Amino acid sequence: MGGMGGWGRPSRRHLMAWDRNGFVAPRATGAALGCSDALDRELAAFIAEQTEQTEQAEQAARSATGVVASVILDDRQWVGAAGELDADDEFWAWSASKLMTTALVHIAVLDRTLHLDQPAQRYLTRSLGPFATVTIRHLLAHRSGIVDYRSLPGLCGGETPVTPELAVAAALARPPLHAPGVDTMYGSTNGLLLGEALEETYGESFEALTERLVLRPLGMDRSSMHHTLPGRPGGSTGGLLTTAGEFVVFVDAWLGSATVERPRFVAHLRRSIGPDGVGEGVLGFPRGAGGPDWIGYHGAHTLALFDPDRRVSVVVHTDRPLHGRRGIGGAVHALADRLAALAA
Repeated sequence: MGGMGGWGRPSRRHLMAWDRNGFVAPRATGAALGCSDALDRELAAFIAEQTEQTEQAEQAARSATGVVASVILDDRQWVGAAGELDADDEFWAWSASKLMTTALVHIAVLDRTLHLDQPAQRYLTRSLGPFATVTIRHLLAHRSGIVDYRSLPGLCGGETPVTPELAVAAALARPPLHAPGVDTMYGSTNGLLLGEALEETYGESFEALTERLVLRPLGMDRSSMHHTLPGRPGGSTGGLLTTAGEFVVFVDAWLGSATVERPRFVAHLRRSIGPDGVGEGVLGFPRGAGGPDWIGYHGAHTLALFDPDRRVSVVVHTDRPLHGRRGIGGAVHALADRLAALAA
């Protein structure tokens, strides 16, 4: 398992990033960088450190046995793996899928199909009831006051399929947590409603829309979006099946290119990130002591990050959760930072 990576010509690279019609066809350019061996060693060292921790009984359950990562800097890409994962392994991005939802919302805004400060009700057939004044921006920024469906019984976990429609209906039946815009409370129901708004506006499923505007033009042939998953809804809040090498292409094509082509947009995303790390469709993560924030998203096992200052895109996926009592998020964030520093 595992495997050596390498810098080279990424087969999935944007040409002109994205516009109102979605992403454009990728290009393959660029020379190799000479740091692939160092990046491979970082992954091996990460697994070695995690393995050492298993010698302590209380650490055994929270130590990763496999990691896969990919980095893009300019037009050069590296993919590597160590331990019990391989460089081309597919995985569920879970909540990191929301980064793709955010991109689709902003494409729709450029297309004047969605408007950030208009009520989401304008784009939805279903009644939002007491949430009728919630805007698209509120949903992006997790400031809607709508309960997170994951906190409701039977909607997260187990093997029974859960549709996005069922999860949204259950969440809307609960009273508001707060008035729209008053507070920030992270919740995956927001992403599901954004997906519904996109579906009704474009007249096609979120899965088909993702395929047409993102996956196909970027050549992400092994990636796919799924509507319903065992024990949880998929789609716009967690339905992306992908690889590290393909997911980082999307991150770079969206956020990486925007630092050059839409610097004010990236600056706005960074300003939108509050003290709790939640922004308008992105999350912010400290980059070391006193360093500026990464922007991106995380899933249960996956980090998808972009460093606007170093212009490095990084995806890291492990076989252990990042969050919770047994989470290894701190170690994975540190690994991502080391990979970016080596690349830059």
